[in-house]
Amino acid sequence: AFASRSFSREPATPIHLAVDLPENVELTPNVVDGLGISADGNTIAFGAVVDGKPQVLIRKLDSDSLISVKGSAASQGSTEISPDGQWLAFNADRKLWKVRVSGGTPTALAEAGWGHVTWAGNNELVFTKNYDTGLSRVSAEGGNPVLLTKPDRKKGELGHWWPQLLP
Repeated sequence: AFASRSFSREPATPIHLAVDLPENVELTPNVVDGLGISADGNTIAFGAVVDGKPQVLIRKLDSDSLISVKGSAASQGSTEISPDGQWLAFNADRKLWKVRVSGGTPTALAEAGWGHVTWAGNNELVFTKNYDTGLSRVSAEGGNPVLLTKPDRKKGELGHWWPQLLP
């Protein structure tokens, strides 16, 4: 059983992706975790500056066009696609937002001046509310965030940033 299970799969085909940005688009400066990739690898989302204005862009692998996310002006921080590939979370205007990857009007989920975020399944998000705070959790439907961690000032911790949940 071990041998048949180990060798029966076809090797995965590597995918190469190049995103050529139009002349009026540049990547958001100083954002180290701004790229969101869907679990199936077919969609990416990232912060960019378009004609001098920050916003979030989506690119599907089966298309050469970039789609601007409505309501993402003044975006900052990370962009994250939900595990089911249906939703995009991002930070803009000091709030955490979600919007359907297919388009639509964004929904504000919580106050968030910093904006690093990750999905905890399809129903919750973990995010950094501010530079000097710990991590918080909020429902994907919005509501009151719950503080998960608190920086230990005695140990010199400034804040907790860039959440990444492991299986």
